[in-house]
Order: sequence, then structure tokens, then C-alpha cells
Amino acid sequence: MRVVNGRGAFLADVKLDICIRADVVMLATGASYAPLVPVQMDTLDKHSTPNVLTLDKDTSKLGQNTVAHTRLCVGRAL
Repeated sequence: MRVVNGRGAFLADVKLDICIRADVVMLATGASYAPLVPVQMDTLDKHSTPNVLTLDKDTSKLGQNTVAHTRLCVGRAL
């Protein structure tokens, strides 16, 4: 499946699980960034790196954490 939002896209395998809500995507993190076309900003990531969908923005000045775990995306079957 191709997972897409306005910032980027990556490929991911799909497994349905009754323990996860129908409108939620759970994705393991930690993959290395592997762009399909390295010089293109919005290229497809081959290793399913969720960072291509996220905004690098702090939660607050106090927290110094990112909002990376809150992104909207759309899955499209290939």
C-alpha cells in the first residue's frame, strides 16, 4: 500500500488488526530514509520511514518534543 499525505509518501505492508481502530494507522518506526529519486523533495520513500509525512515542529518551548506521531495520511492500494 502507498501511504500518502501532502508532505510525502512511502510503501507499507498492510495487516488488519481488531485491536486497532479502523481509522488509525500503526507503523513501526526506525527505518532508514531511502528516497526513490534522491534529488526530488516529494519522492517516494522505499523503507517506509514515517518521517516523510511529519512536520518537524516542537510541541512547545517547554516540552522540546516533536509532533511527529500525529499525522493524517491516506492509504492507497497499488
